[in-house]
Amino acid sequence: MNKYKFISGVLIGSMLFMGCAVSKLSTKADKLEQQGQLAQAAEMQEQIAGEHTGMAAAKAWYAAGKLWIDPDNPQKSFKRALTCFYRVDHTKASKQIAADTRLWISILTQLVSAKETGAALKDAAEGSERLRQPAPAIPIK
Repeated sequence: MNKYKFISGVLIGSMLFMGCAVSKLSTKADKLEQQGQLAQAAEMQEQIAGEHTGMAAAKAWYAAGKLWIDPDNPQKSFKRALTCFYRVDHTKASKQIAADTRLWISILTQLVSAKETGAALKDAAEGSERLRQPAPAIPIK
């Protein structure tokens, strides 16, 4: 019987320790966000997510995704946000986080697609403009 108490004590202790580790890193990420260091806060959230599973990972991936698309983030990255949101989708997130994540994935997929389509159209327009210019004269000897 004592062996089982010891094992359960070790398990509970390790879970409390993991919770404290998440809390400390999360507090650091919150401070970075408040200081306007959004990219660093997003990277800290990604670190938390990578080191944990379940709801802790889901919340951290979701927070990182939102930080990557924050309008005040000078290093804003729709693709990196999409990666984070896709990872939320592979965790045991709450129904609300899962629903919000699917919405963000849908919106960002459309934005990235439109941005890439716009870049392709711009390249095509520039290429067609070059075709309209007269070819350089070739000297005949």
